[in-house]
Amino acid sequence: MTRTGCSSQAASRGRNALGAKVAKKPAKSLRQAQEAALLQPGVDARLEAAGLLALSAGLGTGILVGQRSPESATAVLEHHLNRVFRAGDA
Repeated sequence: MTRTGCSSQAASRGRNALGAKVAKKPAKSLRQAQEAALLQPGVDARLEAAGLLALSAGLGTGILVGQRSPESATAVLEHHLNRVFRAGDA
């Protein structure tokens, strides 16, 4: 294996470890919300956290490349969050 291949594999492992660490915080927050009965029934906190991270990254990229406006991205994110969380008392 070439030296570059080793460095590339090590960098990939480092990115994967960082990604897993970043994903733990939103998953923990969603689990806490679930314990407080704030999420819709049947929501998988870990999967929703991963989905929210991917959604936010994609929406952010869409804004940067001019695919959508910040207001449009906010509407998409709010729509998804409204499907995850229970409606609050107004």
